[in-house]
Amino acid sequence: MASVAFDVFLPDVLLEAAGVPSPVAINAIRNACFDFCRDSLWLTTLSDPATYSPDVQDYDLEPPSGTKVVGVLSVTLDSNQTIFPWSMEETVAARPNWQTATGLIEGFVQKTPGSISMVQIPSKTGTFVASLAVAPTRSATSIDDRIYDYHLESIKYGALWKLKSMINQAWSDPAGASLYEQRFLMMVNQATTERLRSNSRASMRVAPRAFI
Repeated sequence: MASVAFDVFLPDVLLEAAGVPSPVAINAIRNACFDFCRDSLWLTTLSDPATYSPDVQDYDLEPPSGTKVVGVLSVTLDSNQTIFPWSMEETVAARPNWQTATGLIEGFVQKTPGSISMVQIPSKTGTFVASLAVAPTRSATSIDDRIYDYHLESIKYGALWKLKSMINQAWSDPAGASLYEQRFLMMVNQATTERLRSNSRASMRVAPRAFI
């Protein structure tokens, strides 16, 4: 993934937050990027190919450097079968013995943001690639350039919300903070809708699985 440093957002942010030191603004930008990616799951990447093995149910997923996994959207098995996350409730209802039964993999449960459990336990060896939603770590110095290209305004509003929410600073502005918060959350919702529509178009090519 190509990336850009957080300071590329500075001109747009500081235009509406004069007097904020650059390090403070960059931290607000980083936090806004994290919140945007975590809440919208918009920023995605593919994991490196990995192997699933008989009798091994749990798998850790490694994100690119400087990012952390905030969601697993799908997993492609053996380059020809795509499976999707199951909630714990539907897993228990459809496959009560999913933690002990072996067989064909039908889906996965995301126990933590960075790990999955196959449903059911694999009975053979194969490969998989996961579609990961990622966000920058709190110590990251850069972000995927797609965020800058497509969501500059979102990040600007998020950073301004955080900056103007600070107490007892020359740039503090509670009323302005509330306005920027509303704008940021609206754009997060729009990005989420965009992602869901994109996923729906892709999943139309996948035959639905019936619960029996």
